[in-house]
Amino acid sequence: MQLTLGQAAKHAGVSKSYLSKWIRTGKITAERQPNGEFRIDPSELDRIPDLRSQGRAENSWRERSNTQENTGWERERDLLLMLLQDREHQLQDLRQERDAWRQQAERAQQTLLLTAGEKHGESKPKRWWRWGRP
Repeated sequence: MQLTLGQAAKHAGVSKSYLSKWIRTGKITAERQPNGEFRIDPSELDRIPDLRSQGRAENSWRERSNTQENTGWERERDLLLMLLQDREHQLQDLRQERDAWRQQAERAQQTLLLTAGEKHGESKPKRWWRWGRP
């Protein structure tokens, strides 16, 4: 007596789509009926525990591989974030220095204007040419 895909999946404790995938990949053999349904021999279900443990081993290797790769990417990301943060601090320091220099230049300019205005406003400027016109 052969089982339908649903019966076999229920018996094996897996989903129908998972069992269908194993049939498509050739890990489990099944007969296709004229109406398109699969019929599975119950003896094929004995292979499922081996297939499941094999899948777990492949998954654990992938997980380890992905974890190592992710760890490398995370380290690189953290390093790049540290460099970015350092550059932002440098930029902030340069902006503060620029602003300090700008304030100093503005103060110096104001001082020069004030002193020049005081000299010209109080007395007549002296001529440098003595024999010039009055």
